Amino acid sequence: MMKLTNYHFEAIFKEAAIGILLTDAKSVILTSNDFIDKLFGYDSNELVGQNVSVLIPNHLKERHAGHQEKFLKDPVARPMGVGLDLKAKRKDGSLFPVEISLSHFVEAGNMYFIAFISDVTLKRKVEMELILKNKEINQLNESLEEEVKARTQALQNTLVQLEANAVELENALQKEKEL
Repeated sequence: MMKLTNYHFEAIFKEAAIGILLTDAKSVILTSNDFIDKLFGYDSNELVGQNVSVLIPNHLKERHAGHQEKFLKDPVARPMGVGLDLKAKRKDGSLFPVEISLSHFVEAGNMYFIAFISDVTLKRKVEMELILKNKEINQLNESLEEEVKARTQALQNTLVQLEANAVELENALQKEKEL
């Protein structure tokens, strides 16, 4: 079995098809991979030295700071914001939906955090299209059910009319025979 070297780990980090950030306990970005730089619209290494809050929408920065404090006290590797519609902020200020997984490690008594970030714009678009298609299908099903009920009622009415006509014909035939 081949032993992995620092070069291999560096290649994994650099070439990953997911955004990866490494921060210290004060949320200062220590390194980022090329994928995340492109995702957020930054040049290579431009994020290094900045606080991770540059990637947080302005209206969520206070709430994020509170979550950071909780995570510092009890760091557990986990997906972030489960059940929430998380957004991140690009360099140009535009927001986009993301999924984030957090992890941590301690080295030489210092805590470090790793964030794995995916742009889920396409996923959200497909989910919305599915929701709209499901609504459309449900509306079509309801319309179809109403149409089936209406046609069933029309058939029942026709049957009643046919039965009445059959009785009239039978009576007319009986009178004809009597004559």
